[in-house]
Amino acid sequence: MQKTFQLSAHRQSDFGSCIASNFHTFYVITGISNSAIMWGWFSLLLISSVLTTCGVQGAGRGTNGGGLKIVSAVNAGGDSHTDIYGVTYQKDPATQGVASDHGMRMSIDRAHPNDEILYQTERYSPSTFGYDIPVKEDGKYVLVLKFSEVYFRGPNQKIFDVVLNSRHKIVSDLDIFGNVGYATAHDEIIPFEVLYNGKTLLVGSHSSDIRKEKIRLDFVKGSADNPKINAFYVAKASIEDIPTLPPPRGVEEEKYLYSEDDEDVQFSQSDLGYEGMAPRLPIAAPAYSSGKIDVRSGPVSDNPWDYESPLTTYLPLFGAAGAFVVSYFVVRFANSL
Repeated sequence: MQKTFQLSAHRQSDFGSCIASNFHTFYVITGISNSAIMWGWFSLLLISSVLTTCGVQGAGRGTNGGGLKIVSAVNAGGDSHTDIYGVTYQKDPATQGVASDHGMRMSIDRAHPNDEILYQTERYSPSTFGYDIPVKEDGKYVLVLKFSEVYFRGPNQKIFDVVLNSRHKIVSDLDIFGNVGYATAHDEIIPFEVLYNGKTLLVGSHSSDIRKEKIRLDFVKGSADNPKINAFYVAKASIEDIPTLPPPRGVEEEKYLYSEDDEDVQFSQSDLGYEGMAPRLPIAAPAYSSGKIDVRSGPVSDNPWDYESPLTTYLPLFGAAGAFVVSYFVVRFANSL
């Protein structure tokens, strides 16, 4: 499921054309024949394409979220923000509950430095609250819910549910600290479908009616404290297209990331009458539990967003060396004509 950044063919072409343009100017000045110019342009375009693609592929461990069709995106409790994947979150339009920027006092683990703001501001309420999401077209969608616990410093102190369209409990008994700890980004990723000309919502194997081209997203008061949300977005996409966070510190990546072999996580129905749980990405076992994964175990890992590929660092040198070598042989070839 993990993907790395790859440069589009269009951008590769632009980059190569830029080098080729300078290359052409050089050979016009030196009076080299058009055949030599053509050979040089082709060679440099090939080199720039390969080097650029390889360099960008090695740059970090983020996933490619480019090209997502965003239906709705909200930075709860905060102002508008565009993240590293190009998703633009609007300023929180909600009025129910309380908008808080308490998280601005601290840095958020697992979040890219540019996007910590999405986990630092929040909206919470002493009662159930939510948002209306406009949905007009049939197709596959993914809801991404962003959370971080920036107040409580222990598990079981804030527990709540998330319900979609007043019928589908998509997250049950969420304990943010219990999952990832304090001041740490946590995403819940839930796929769903819209069918029959925008009239039916399908979550897992359960359906409900869509009214007035809107789906209701509710954060439901649970057994402890108040429900909350830091940010969320809905994309018309498949779950494989959605960028994911790095694993929590001390958790091995292969134990944390979603695998196609994993079974859907299912929960029993509650006495509230919701139609079961939606399939979602498995998450790390709660800290302070007896599960195989404990976010406190192992040495503290480096921030994955601080990683810079050697190819990216030395890309300009590789490009210059490649251009020199090609230019040398093209000149020799042209002089032999």
